[in-house]
Amino acid sequence: MKKLFTFIVLSMLSLNVFSLSKAEFGIDLGAGIVTNFGSSSDLVALKLKDEELFTKPNFGWRLGFEATWGLKSIGKEGPIEPGAKWILQAGISTRGYHYKGSGFKQSLHTFDIQVAPFLFGWHFNFGDGRVGLRPHTGPYASFDFVGLTRYKEDGNGIDEKTSIWEKEEYNDKGDEKRPHQFFDVGWQEGVDVYLAGQRLYLGVLVQEGFMQMTKSDFRVGSSGTHFGFLVRVGYRF
Repeated sequence: MKKLFTFIVLSMLSLNVFSLSKAEFGIDLGAGIVTNFGSSSDLVALKLKDEELFTKPNFGWRLGFEATWGLKSIGKEGPIEPGAKWILQAGISTRGYHYKGSGFKQSLHTFDIQVAPFLFGWHFNFGDGRVGLRPHTGPYASFDFVGLTRYKEDGNGIDEKTSIWEKEEYNDKGDEKRPHQFFDVGWQEGVDVYLAGQRLYLGVLVQEGFMQMTKSDFRVGSSGTHFGFLVRVGYRF
């Protein structure tokens, strides 16, 4: 009982110190390199290992939404109050890869929903509040809800398209399972610059996933984790 009471008191004190300000909302559009074949180091290693067998990531895009709350106000005020920020981001994005060998091509293209509800950032104001800067970091989760794998062989007319929800054979015994992991969790970092009265913001976002999205039973040379590098442009309401 004493532990519960202590926890409640500490929680109330924390809320008092880090009281939330009024929410600020923004919407943004991002584009860049997004893959679920492997991390950036995996891609480079695979390409250098065999010139006849290489992969390249998809050009992906993301339509995002974010809400930001101030945790503590310090420093000089501007259009956006400086200090610690709790950021919630959500969006719809695409990812995949292009995989090529001698006489064949394989590609994957998916649409996913991403949520990053517990990002921590810090907002800085410069030039009497005309320009802002906000680095932020935290975990994200995503779910691929639709997508297609395409396999094509040169010269014999094979051109197959398979949904990521369908099962495939993965060994000589004829056992089947889905080659794609739908749910992913990972870590992301980003930096945004606020301009035009701090209504317009430009930024970069880097994500590195922890889950094996593309299973090794079906693909060669990669763990199949998610990696993304996006450039964003957005508007704060």
